[in-house]
Amino acid sequence: MRLQVGLLTANKHERRRRRKREKKKKKKKKKKKKKKKKKKKKKKKKKKKKKKKKKTREDEEGAPLKFFAIRQKPRGGEGEKKSSVVFIRTADEQHGAEERDPWSSETERKRETSQLSAM
Repeated sequence: MRLQVGLLTANKHERRRRRKREKKKKKKKKKKKKKKKKKKKKKKKKKKKKKKKKKTREDEEGAPLKFFAIRQKPRGGEGEKKSSVVFIRTADEQHGAEERDPWSSETERKRETSQLSAM
C-alpha cells in the first residue's frame, strides 16, 4: 500500500513539473515573438532664416524711392481695399536739400526739416 501511495505522489509531482516546463516553453516562445527592432527617430534640421533686403526703386526722374509701408484695409472694414505698396521719396528729395552732407547728425537734420517746414 505504501508503495502505491508513494508512486501516486511521485506521479503528481512529475505532472506538476511537466506542466511548469510546458508553461515556461510557451512563455519563451511568446517573448521571442514580441521582440521587435526599435526605429530611430530622425532629427529635424533647423532652417536658417534669410535676411530681408531693404527695397529701393528709382522714380522716373532717377530719384531713389525707399520702401516705406504696405497700406492695408482699414479696420472698420467699410473703406476701399488698399493693398498697394507705397514708395516714398527720401527725406533729402522731399525737402529739396539734395546737396547736403550725408554724414551730418540726425539732430541737425531734424533742425533743418523743422526750419524748412516753418518757412
